[in-house]
Amino acid sequence: MGKPNQSEQDKWMAHPSLGVNVAQFSSGGPSDRVLDTLDRNGNSTSPGASPTDPSLLGIPADAKVQPQPDPEAIVRKYLDDHQFAPPEQQPDGAEQHVLLNGRDLKLSEAEKQVAAATKQPADLVHRVLTTALGAPKTPDWSFNPLRGPGNELPGIHPSSTDPALQRQLAKANELQTLDAWLVGHGFEAPNDSDPDAKKALFDGQDTTIDVVADKAMKVLGNSGAPGGLQMAYLTKDEVVTHLRQKYARSRTRKDNSHLPQIQVQYLGTPKATQAAPGNLTDTHQFTFQVVFQHGDSNNKAGFDLTAPSVSVTFDSAGNVVQAGAGAQGAWAKPLLGGWLQAAGFVQGNATVDFTKDIKGNTVLGSAGFQAVGGGQIALAPVLADTSKFAFLSGHVQFGIQVQGGIQDKFSGPQKGVAPIAAGGGFLTLSF
Repeated sequence: MGKPNQSEQDKWMAHPSLGVNVAQFSSGGPSDRVLDTLDRNGNSTSPGASPTDPSLLGIPADAKVQPQPDPEAIVRKYLDDHQFAPPEQQPDGAEQHVLLNGRDLKLSEAEKQVAAATKQPADLVHRVLTTALGAPKTPDWSFNPLRGPGNELPGIHPSSTDPALQRQLAKANELQTLDAWLVGHGFEAPNDSDPDAKKALFDGQDTTIDVVADKAMKVLGNSGAPGGLQMAYLTKDEVVTHLRQKYARSRTRKDNSHLPQIQVQYLGTPKATQAAPGNLTDTHQFTFQVVFQHGDSNNKAGFDLTAPSVSVTFDSAGNVVQAGAGAQGAWAKPLLGGWLQAAGFVQGNATVDFTKDIKGNTVLGSAGFQAVGGGQIALAPVLADTSKFAFLSGHVQFGIQVQGGIQDKFSGPQKGVAPIAAGGGFLTLSF
């Protein structure tokens, strides 16, 4: 019989039936290790040895075994990386919502998104999300008003001596301080789309929510104290959650800036600023209109379309003098970060006049058409979303308007084409 080759010899000499692992010797001779005896399953029977001894598996003794990632940790990391937070308020009697990537999502939508991105089971994702939503909410004065003794409405009782409640009061006060600080530094979502919510605006500069949170903790006195003493009641996690909620509110407003707006406008025109045929009087025009904005109207110039536009004009005595309907196109240019809105416009309107008969009754007069062009400049407050008056942003404008063009009356004393001009002040409310 021939001599077996080296690999066959190693297999034969290490076979469990021998009871001895002769292969423990190196090719140069026996090592200084003792011989391992093996049972019939190939496990070491030497004192202190383990069936999973790495040396028996050919693994170096100093090799590091990489731990398997925890599925829940994978989901939690994804949520943190994508700016997860509970919304400021949950809708009444409806499915719970979550904030993810700065957007408000239904819980079921968020679960699908997270499960697909992390490749984790849907029930696991659901459990992690519902647990996170069930965490105690940081008290906020805006949603937890003070209440008096015996009042059972939701709120905070300021005279309680309960240490836990006193801590809540302190946190609520710190949130007020934080909000005022955020307003002063113009914290909001960036003007571009930012789909992953990676950026934020602070002092007009791009930064991140984590950087702003670090600054906030210093303002609240949570760092720099001797011995690392916790001086703030709010934790950094609570501050980050609050910032993500404010970011989401700002993001929603900016994402919706391109949607149609319903506007109600008042235009007051003194008699002295009018030029038109016939008897002139101070007029007060109320207009209902739908405006299709070009998008980020606080930062970019663009074309806005208004249609339809329906108006009724009164004199100072409250009598209806004219009604009209039409459309308008405008080129709008924001100035001073959107605080001023300059616009040039053209509009066309079908009109009908109203007059008084000999008995003093209001009756229909002449019908006609107006084609005018003009310009306006308006003050439009742009307030940080953390401001108490943030609701004014994008919803209120007031300023002055001048216009000129022609009118064509189809009948009556002013029948025919004639030039017209006017100037006045306006107030616009948008919804």
